[in-house]
Amino acid sequence: MDMRHQVRSKRERERRTSLVLMAVAAVVLFAGLFAQISIRARISGQAKQISAVRQEIQALSANAENLSLCINQYHNLDDISARAQSLGMALPTDDQLRVVRLPLAVEDTSAQTVLNAQDGEEIG
Repeated sequence: MDMRHQVRSKRERERRTSLVLMAVAAVVLFAGLFAQISIRARISGQAKQISAVRQEIQALSANAENLSLCINQYHNLDDISARAQSLGMALPTDDQLRVVRLPLAVEDTSAQTVLNAQDGEEIG
C-alpha cells in the first residue's frame, strides 16, 4: 500500500505541476497577445498621425505654391500696368517725370534724402 501511495502521490504532484505549468503558459500567452495588440494599436495610431502630417504637408505645399504664383503675378509689370489702367490710373507724361542723380558715395548711404525745393533739388 505504501508503494501505491507513493505512485499516487507522484502522479498527483505531476498533475499539479502540469496544471501550474499550463496556467503559467496561459498567462504568458495572454500577456504576449495583449502586448502584441497594444503594440499594433500604437503602430496604427502612429501610421494615422503620419498620414495626417503628410496630408498637411501636401496642403501647405499647395498653399505655398499658390501664394508664390500670386506674388509672382504682382511682379509682372505688364499685369500691374493693365490693372492700374483698369483702376483709372494713367501713364505719366514727360513733364511729370523727374530724373534724380545721386553722387557716387563710397560710404554707407542708406539714409540719404532728397529735398524738393521750388527752384531745384537738394541732396542731403
